[in-house]
Amino acid sequence: MNGDISQHLSEAWKINEENFAPDFFDQLKLRASWGQSGNQNFPAGLADERFVIRNDGQGNTIAQQETAANPDLQWEVNETINIGVDFAVLDNKLSGSIDVFQRDTDKLLFLVDPIQPAPPGTRRWENIDGTVQNQGLELTLFGDVVNTEEWSFTLGGNISFLKNELQDFTGAPIDIGTIFGQGLTGAVSQRIDDGEPINSFYMPVYAGVNADGNPTYLTADGGTTTNASTEADKRFVGDPNPNILVGLNANVRYKNWDMAVNMNGAYGHEIYNNTANVLAKNNLTARNILSDLVGNGENPDLANAVSTRFLESGDFIRLSNLTVGYNFDAGLLPQYIKNLRIYATGQNLFVITPYSGFDPEVNTSNTLNGVPSFGIDYLSYPRARTYTLGINVSF
Repeated sequence: MNGDISQHLSEAWKINEENFAPDFFDQLKLRASWGQSGNQNFPAGLADERFVIRNDGQGNTIAQQETAANPDLQWEVNETINIGVDFAVLDNKLSGSIDVFQRDTDKLLFLVDPIQPAPPGTRRWENIDGTVQNQGLELTLFGDVVNTEEWSFTLGGNISFLKNELQDFTGAPIDIGTIFGQGLTGAVSQRIDDGEPINSFYMPVYAGVNADGNPTYLTADGGTTTNASTEADKRFVGDPNPNILVGLNANVRYKNWDMAVNMNGAYGHEIYNNTANVLAKNNLTARNILSDLVGNGENPDLANAVSTRFLESGDFIRLSNLTVGYNFDAGLLPQYIKNLRIYATGQNLFVITPYSGFDPEVNTSNTLNGVPSFGIDYLSYPRARTYTLGINVSF
């Protein structure tokens, strides 16, 4: 690949050190930065001819060309601009920061059909027109609420508002997001197109079951149809990119006891429940099915279809970590032990979410047209809930 780049500029101004700065601020700093780098999160050798070894079906092992060479291939270019303010007031009891940022990714790498002549069945990596733009606003606050000999309490949090969009894309829409399961071979759930977030869900809108027991879908003219495969009726219906990210942490100490709490969450995005899609085949004699299909009168002979029926909110808030500990007084310990602390930790203790699957923070690993899947849940194993007891000793 050609065009590997990396450069960065940053400046900061400590406004609180100026004569005109209000005494109210213990710290007030304005900062700005600009950076540009090549995205190296791609396998090596994309610009070269690549071959795979396979069986030709007749017992012969052959080498078959998989991708055509592209000597002009370049790195994707990430350009980031950030403007922020750091502040502290009330004798540094309350501090925080405000950041506004924009990240543009150009020279996008995609696996496309090469211009002929080219070996049959091959594809080629190319830099296509278009810019993936990520914009955001992040707020961070930290409070030293109480700090005495017996008590201390600190509380911190952050919230980010995010927007993702593909701009100036002139190519044909690219279908991604393969859906798995019997009767769903070749089905996709997402599309990349100009003016939409990356990995946007693109599918028919589910309109319920009609009097004949057949699922129906909205048509482009406002009517309904039982045909979920009509391209003209599909539309953009959401994306898996959160619009809001939140975090919260708190630390409490009372005498020898201490407790730490960490929570995180995300809002404003969707998950495609591929597992529910597979289990929606109403055939109780052949497989497990969704419980709400039992006795609902739906036709058991219909094939599965991709639609908003299985598109769910991915909003969640999770208690990711809780630790409680006790520090023994030195006077109670043998002379050869300097410090002794016991603690208990729980991870992933609970999650509050409307998502009906095991866990909203899941993704089935799959790539189509060179684009990894994102926001699709198919038989994903849920993250574990763990409990730990520990002892820290120093001699």
